[in-house]
Amino acid sequence: AGANVGVFSLFAASYAINGKIISIEADKYDYERLQDNISENDFKNIFPINKALTDQSGYVYLSDSVVREPSNKNFHKENYIFEGKVESISPDDLIKEFKLNRIDFLKLDIEGYEYNALLGANQSMTDGLIDYIQLEYNQTWIEGGGTIQKVLELAQKNAYTLYRIRANDLL
Repeated sequence: AGANVGVFSLFAASYAINGKIISIEADKYDYERLQDNISENDFKNIFPINKALTDQSGYVYLSDSVVREPSNKNFHKENYIFEGKVESISPDDLIKEFKLNRIDFLKLDIEGYEYNALLGANQSMTDGLIDYIQLEYNQTWIEGGGTIQKVLELAQKNAYTLYRIRANDLL
């Protein structure tokens, strides 16, 4: 989730030729660029979704800062220009909707809302349907109410191991 314009999606699709790449992007502008990139590169195994990945399906308010930069989007908070209500889906519901047996790799880059999305994947994590989860931890987490401690507790509860990826090794 947080596919943006699809750079990682195109990369993943070129390696997972027989797999499904489900690219979720909540921002309409970035979603349109994502669709263009998929089409221009003629990928048939990327399935774009214009929704927010969250803890529950429904709607959330997406906001955008004045400067349109990829890292400035965030779910509705103060000091941001309101952008609009967008449809949301939880990872658990996404798995049901696409009739997936499992997710090999779940990439989350959703500007501080990663923990909430993980909460929406709780059943899938408990059932062992998600093999690997990659996420970033930065200032937007604190703004979004998530902490590394919360992620650690959720990971331990579901028998996941956390690693920090560094330039030449894992920590």
